[in-house]
Parts: sequence; C-alpha cells; structure tokens
Amino acid sequence: MDDAFYRSIVEESPDGIWVFDLDGRTIYANDAIAELYGVEPADVGALTVFDTLDEEGRAQFDTHLAALRAGLFNPHDVECQWVRHDGSTLWVLVRESAVRAPDGTLAGVLHRVSDYSHRRATLTALTQARADLADKVSQYDLLQGVASAANDAHSLVQVLGRGRELLLLMPDWERAVAFLVEGDRLTRLHPVAEEREAEIADDAAHPERAARELAVATRAARSGTMQWDERRVSVAFPITHLGRVHAVGVMTAIPPLERFELIERMLDHVVQQLEHVLARELAEQSLAEARDAAMMASQQKSEFLATVSHEIRTPLNGVLGLNDLLLRTGLDAEQRRLADGIHTSGRLLLSLINDILDFSKIEAGRVVLEQVDFDLRAVLGHVAGPIAGAAAAKGLQLEVEYDASVPAVLCGDPTKLSQVVANLLTNAVKFTAAGSVRASVRAHRLGDLWRLTVRVDDTGIGIDPSLTDVFAPFQQADSSTTRRYGGTGLGLAISRELARAMGGDIGYTSSAGRGSSFWFTGVIRPATGAAPVTLAETVRHESPVPVSALRVLVVEDNRVNQLVATGMLTALGHTADTAEDGVAALAALERASYDLVLMDVQMPRMDGYEATRALRAREGDTQRTLVIAMTANAVAGERERCLAAGMDDFLTKPVDLEHLTRTLARWFAGEGALDLSRLDLLRDMDPTDTSYLDRVTARFEESTVAAAEDLRRAVETGDADALRGHAHKLAGGAANLGAVEVASLARDLEAIGDAGTTSGASAVLARLLGALEQARAGVRAYRERWLGPA
Repeated sequence: MDDAFYRSIVEESPDGIWVFDLDGRTIYANDAIAELYGVEPADVGALTVFDTLDEEGRAQFDTHLAALRAGLFNPHDVECQWVRHDGSTLWVLVRESAVRAPDGTLAGVLHRVSDYSHRRATLTALTQARADLADKVSQYDLLQGVASAANDAHSLVQVLGRGRELLLLMPDWERAVAFLVEGDRLTRLHPVAEEREAEIADDAAHPERAARELAVATRAARSGTMQWDERRVSVAFPITHLGRVHAVGVMTAIPPLERFELIERMLDHVVQQLEHVLARELAEQSLAEARDAAMMASQQKSEFLATVSHEIRTPLNGVLGLNDLLLRTGLDAEQRRLADGIHTSGRLLLSLINDILDFSKIEAGRVVLEQVDFDLRAVLGHVAGPIAGAAAAKGLQLEVEYDASVPAVLCGDPTKLSQVVANLLTNAVKFTAAGSVRASVRAHRLGDLWRLTVRVDDTGIGIDPSLTDVFAPFQQADSSTTRRYGGTGLGLAISRELARAMGGDIGYTSSAGRGSSFWFTGVIRPATGAAPVTLAETVRHESPVPVSALRVLVVEDNRVNQLVATGMLTALGHTADTAEDGVAALAALERASYDLVLMDVQMPRMDGYEATRALRAREGDTQRTLVIAMTANAVAGERERCLAAGMDDFLTKPVDLEHLTRTLARWFAGEGALDLSRLDLLRDMDPTDTSYLDRVTARFEESTVAAAEDLRRAVETGDADALRGHAHKLAGGAANLGAVEVASLARDLEAIGDAGTTSGASAVLARLLGALEQARAGVRAYRERWLGPA
C-alpha cells in the first residue's frame, strides 16, 4: 500500500489528527481538526496548539512537552477544554504521543482529538444523578431517623437532639442548633445536657457565627417560614403549633451548598415530624396539667371533707356521748322519751354524714371490695332485724325470702352488700305508710361465679314518672319528699355505685301511689372453704367479756369530748385521766403508767400522730403502751395513717358506749387482734364436741411460735424468698382463725419479700410479733372460757 492510501485514512478519520512541532506550530492537521476548532480547512495550517488552550491548558501542555523531551512521557488520553475560534468551549479527548525523526530525536507531537462533549455531558449528568441519589438516601436516612425518634421520644427536645446527631453524619452539614421561642425572646436550646457547657463555650469563642444563627432564627420565628442567611449557608425552620412558633432549628452547611429546593423539601418533611411531636407533647402537658388540677381539686375536696367531718363529728360526739351517759341515769318516762329523741336525731345526723363521706369515696374511685367467705343469711338477717323493728312500729310487715338456689356461704364483701340491702329496705319502710315490704333473694350460676339478685317490693308512695333518674345524687321522689321524709337523696346513688363495683347493677319499676320494686344484682364468688364471717354484731349475741378495771389516759383537746370519754370509761368501771394535747400526754406518760391511751389526732401544739411517734421512739423495744386513735376524721386512709404513726387500733367519733366496750374487750379480755366470729363458728359446728376447736387453737399456739422464729431468721439473714414463704403461710393460718391483725401484717411482710428484698421488714416484724402475742393471749382466753382451764 502506498502513502496515498494511508493519507486517505487519515484525511477521512472522524477524529482530528494534528501534528505540530515542538513550538506548537502546525505540521499537519486533517479536516476534522478544522471542524472541531471551527475554521476552514485552508486556515488550519496557521493554527498553533496554544490557540486552542486556555491558561491552564497551556501550562499543562508545557509540562507534557518537557516530559516528552526527557523521554519520561507515556502516551495517554487527556480530557481538556478547547477554546474554539469563535470563543466557545468544547470538551475534547486527546491522545498525545511523540513524533520522532529517523535518528530517534524528538521532532514533534501527535494529537488524536475526538469530540468529548456528549460523553462529558452524559458523565456529568450521571455524576449529578449519583450525587442526587446519595443526597436523597442521606435525606431518607435522616427522615427515617427523625421519624423513629419522634415515635420513641417524649419531648421535642429529645427529637431535636437525635435529629442533630443524624444531620451531622451527612457530609454537607457541619452545625445544627435550636432555639426555644418565648414571646419575642429566643433562648438557645441544648438538647444534650452533657454538652451544654461545651456548646456555650464554643458559641463564646465564635460570636459572629452565633450572632448569624440567632439572626436567621429570629427572622424565621417572626415570619413563621423557612429562612436562609445572606450567604445561603445557614437555613432556619420554625416549628409551630396552632399558628404559634414554639421553636426554631438552624442548620449550617459546609460551603458551597447546592440543591436548595431538595433541602427545603427535606426540611418540610422533618418539620412535619417535629410538629407532630410538639403537638403530642403539648397535648400530654395539657392532660398532665388537667390531671394535676383534678388531683389538687380532689385533694382539696378530701381535705375539706376531713375538716368538715372532724368539725361536725367532734360536737356530735359530745351530743351522742353525753346523751348515752344520760340514758344510763335514773330518768323518768318523759325525760327518757326526750333523751331517746336526741339519740335518734343524732344517729340520723351521723348517718347523713356517713352518706356524704361514702359518696365522696365513690366519686374518688376509692371503693375497695373485700373478698371473704360470709354467711349470706346471717348478714342479711342482721341488716333486716333493726329495720323490721322500725317497720313493726309503723304497722308494716317486713319479710325476707330466700330462693332454694341461694348458697349458704359466698365469697365477697358482706359490708358493701349489707349497705345496699339496708338502703333499699330502709327506703321501702320509710316511704310506705301501710301494707308490707317484701325482700326476695335469688342466685344463679355464671360459670364459676354466682349472680346474686335482691328484690325489694313495697306498697308505698311510688315514684313520679317525671323523675328520670332516681339514682342521681340528691334525687328524691318529688320536692316535698325531703321535707316530709328527710334524707339526702344520696343512698340510691351510693347503692348504684356499690352494685356496679360488685359487677352488677340496680334498677326499679314503680307506680305512683301504689308502690315500687327495687332490685340490685352483684357477681359474687363461690365460697373458698375458709371459715365464713358475718357482720360482727350478727355473731356476737352475748355481751363482751367484762374487762378488769383499767387506768386510761384520754388525750383530747375538746372539754366536752373529755367529759364524754371519761364518763363512758367511768361507767365501765375504769379510771381515766385527761391531757389536752400531745405535749401534755407525753408528760403524763412520763409521770405514770397507763394500760391504754385514747388518742385524739387533731390537737394544738402536738397532734396525736406526732405524740404517738414520739412515744414509740421513747419506748424502744422493751415496752409498748396500747394507743387507740379516737378521731373525728372518717375519710379514706385515716385508719392507715393512724396505724402508720404507731397506733394500735382506731375508733371513729362519735364513739358510743357499745363500740368502746367491744374495743376494750378485744384488747383486754385476751381478745387482741381476734375476730371472735371465726372461733365462734368453729365452736358452733358441734356444740357437744369441742375437740376440733381444741385441736385448731392448740395448733395455732404451737405453729405461730415457730413462724415467728422463722420470720425473725429470714429478716436477720436478708432471705427475701424465705420471708415471703413463711409470711404467706402465717397469713393464711391467721386469717382462718380470725387473727386479723396478724394476717394483715403477715401479708405486708409477704409483699416485701415478693419484691425481692427484706428492707423495711424489721419494723413490720416488730408489730407482727406484738400482734401475735395479743392473738395467742386471745386464743388462750377463748380456750379457757369455752374449754375450761388447761
């Protein structure tokens, strides 16, 4: 092949072939070079390589030329930007190689030039797409992180802290700060408490930066919209709720920053998450404030009720107590009639006060149902007995019928049950002038439970059909009913809530002028097999065991109540001294020894709680004076507060002679901490054979000695599991025998052990050991009474 053939190949090549000498002057250039540069082919001979290059390209060519001369340059492709004849630019790819003379010396340079602009644009677009994708992935990660933090966090501050951590992981951003907005004032927020001091120092070291961030944040807070600083490096975004800006975030990038629209879209999504957290936090804060306000109102109501209860019960204690003492004197018939009237009116007033307190407990959700086995007929018989007497006095007949399906013994709360039945029977008798009142009791199975239904029918005045809700508080049949029959209208409201607490309900049918039928239901468990209890008065027909003469200190600031208490104690054959407050009581106890202290709780100088705590601290473990609270505070939790202060028992004013007598008998006739109805039940199982009673009571004496030693050892060694096990066993045995205080304190120890600790058990154990001594003494006294001397 001749030279013409090769020349034709070079001439027709789509790539530019350009040979120039070492000074850059053209030796040869094909038409493609002319086309790339933008001149006619005839003019390309005057072209030098420097005509196509800018300053950077010329310097690069000089470097390559020096390398070629030194023989150090290897042929390779170079991307460069040509400056065309018309001044426009063109990206080209140049393959640069040396042109040598026959003797091997460097004679020139060969450039094979191709148009690289389209490929360059494609690569640039691909690079941009990759960058955009990386940005979107980073932003997606940020959004996901913020969303996750928003779900887990409890406050906006927590989310801002987590968001800052995620943002600073992205390569474009170097700072993120936040401000809380309070009116016109912005306060720098430090989401991570541990970094607060370092951030404050950093801001102090860079005051201009801190000022720029505050300025752009202020503009965002005032406008309520996203704002950039003048350098387009920092962006501030407001976080709002219901049109009010609560906080502003500021992000600062590493310059130069591009893709502003993408960033703003990302921030819109971030702000949505932050505002969701803010709304939730404000809602929770509002709920918490409402809850706190409700709790404060409830506390104020409880304090008010406690005060009212105390202020009313204190004089009422004097009225009823002195009247009881008066009734024990030699009165003539007229005087006794008047005194009986005082007694009846005082008891009615006490009943109304109790209704109000019961309703307040129900409103506060403090109804707690006991779960004990009880003799249903005995409980309802005790309720119906006194009401039957009132019915007979009006010439009414009161009947109570039991369906054959009703079990003899059930497990539930006999006190709450009797309260509802008593209310229905009392209302029926109260509003019936002639005819009868009839109660019927039925039961049917609900799986493993019993549904108990009590229905009370009367022939009384009935209920006006216009009265839509007789169970609402303070409702009665009509406006004249209260004037004629009295009452608060709270009884049925209380009964409804108690019925619902027992898993049942209450309702009625009525015909005005012809009578009413009220019913209530309750879901009750079957008997557990433990010895059933009844209301104490139901099983204790005989009088309490007489108590030997006691020396009693009455601590009471009210002179009338001092007179009542000392009068009752004197009537029972005891000797009583008085002290007007806790300070005087402690002084009296220093001077003399007393069998018992009757302690009021609200007194000047030193109240009963503080006085009892001081007494217990002074006594230590060597002795323990019996202290019984005597308080007009009948609100929920008062008994627990008295016992926590170190008192041993609790009497609610007004104190009547019978209640005081039974309380003293419980502690001083060997009956301490015992519910004698349990022992009576064992005795009554077969009055002709007391061997079972003998065995059970003897076993109690033996087992409790061992139990006390086991519990003491568990506390000393810190063995929580042993404490729980021994306490659980003792609680069950004590409850079955009626040792109520022992069972309660044992359950307290069981709860401590169940928590995996013995901390706090020593104090409870000390009380338990004292209660055990009382219980054992009570059992011994009971055995001696019914089984004879050992």
